[in-house]
Amino acid sequence: MIEVGNVYTTFPEDIKEPAVIQIRAVKHLAERGKKMIALQSGDFVDFDKDISLRVIQDASNKNVNERSALLHVVYGKSTLLLTADIGNDTQKYLVTSEGEAIRSDIMKSPHHGIENLRKDFLDIVQPGFVFFTHTKSNTKAMQATLEKRGIPMLFATRGVIHMVSDGERWYVEQLNRTKETK
Repeated sequence: MIEVGNVYTTFPEDIKEPAVIQIRAVKHLAERGKKMIALQSGDFVDFDKDISLRVIQDASNKNVNERSALLHVVYGKSTLLLTADIGNDTQKYLVTSEGEAIRSDIMKSPHHGIENLRKDFLDIVQPGFVFFTHTKSNTKAMQATLEKRGIPMLFATRGVIHMVSDGERWYVEQLNRTKETK
């Protein structure tokens, strides 16, 4: 069993929007003597002297996906952008509000890759690699955009994507799924 230390959120504790289970999560944590810690856009969570995580969010957007928090992880000179479920509105917001501060070596495809990337967002982030958390069939527009720019990509649905950094460079490999027999 894994012992949970802290649970973080960028949403109000009592959010009741469809598909958001935060109220139940807060209750579940309280029953176990744990708290949910609220973060806001611009907050940092430091893990040690070389690793930091910055929260980025378009908190004014009314759409729950567009309001989801991005995490910009910095380890030495290595950077990773976890884009949550953002779409085109938040991509546009980030271009003007964050600019080059979100440049990243690796990026998770926004909203599972089911929407295409804005050109200006991709120009700012300049990822050297993108990974998808969804199947290949409904991500064709984003794939075409990345292929046009020569950006390599992998799909988590095809096996575990293992990413390691030494703070200078990234090492990425895909561990292919094996079929289990009964």
